[in-house]
Amino acid sequence: MYVQVSSISPDRILLLDTYFNVVVFHGETVAEWKRQNYQDNPEYASFKQLLEAPQEEAKELMRERFPYPRFVDCNQHGSQVIYVCVVRAGFFLGGGLFGVM
Repeated sequence: MYVQVSSISPDRILLLDTYFNVVVFHGETVAEWKRQNYQDNPEYASFKQLLEAPQEEAKELMRERFPYPRFVDCNQHGSQVIYVCVVRAGFFLGGGLFGVM
């Protein structure tokens, strides 16, 4: 499945596996809640589980892979979000780094 523009949303967490990169993406709202440490508050235990689930799945994906992929944990407006944008632009699909966004 390819990353669609509609998949990137402030209230979503995405797990993207491109074989050489495994990316956990946090939308703007989720990233802000994380920054405010909601996951450390017992009242938000479900949010903590929501944050941990893609991390655990990413570890499982990478466990037996060779070559070992790069793991990227990024936020919507963070510096490492380029990993999501490049895939969305078609870089891994043959469209080149400056493919149609």
